[in-house]
Amino acid sequence: MADRFVTPFDLYRASLSFALQMLSFSHEARQRACEFEMQRARRDMAAAHAVRNAAAAAGDWSEFATSYQASVRDYLATTVNLWQQGLGSAVQGQRGFSEGLCEALATWQSAWREQWPTHVPMSPVMLPWQAWQQQTQSAVAGMPYGRAGRAGASQVTPFDLASRGASPVASGGEKQGEPHVG
Repeated sequence: MADRFVTPFDLYRASLSFALQMLSFSHEARQRACEFEMQRARRDMAAAHAVRNAAAAAGDWSEFATSYQASVRDYLATTVNLWQQGLGSAVQGQRGFSEGLCEALATWQSAWREQWPTHVPMSPVMLPWQAWQQQTQSAVAGMPYGRAGRAGASQVTPFDLASRGASPVASGGEKQGEPHVG
């Protein structure tokens, strides 16, 4: 009787840890994106209030234009500041994600590597899959250019005909070896 294939708990733990680490990175990225969106909303609200106050306090068009220009300058300065913060956060997030991913993958790989000698003999559960893979690979290897035709027939390409010395043109007017111009 074949031995039962048993996956050790350490591998499950490492896989779960890896998945949770990826979810954590995703959550942190979404949280940063939401914080920047809130800052953008606050910036837009402040600009709308500044324009409203400029319109309410203005006695003529020149006063309104001066107040409006000041609010636009503040809006643009805040926008540039948000862009700089967003770029810095993206770079920091990228660095943190790559370091965390490397660490999580190293942990998962070390857990798998320790268990690899126990997995070298194929599990009885995997034998049908392995047989199917071998059949598929041998079928694909036997086809010209690895392409399957209809109903299992292989397709012959013009390159196959040319390599056999036949002309790819079906008109039959040319002799073998003559170039076809047209």
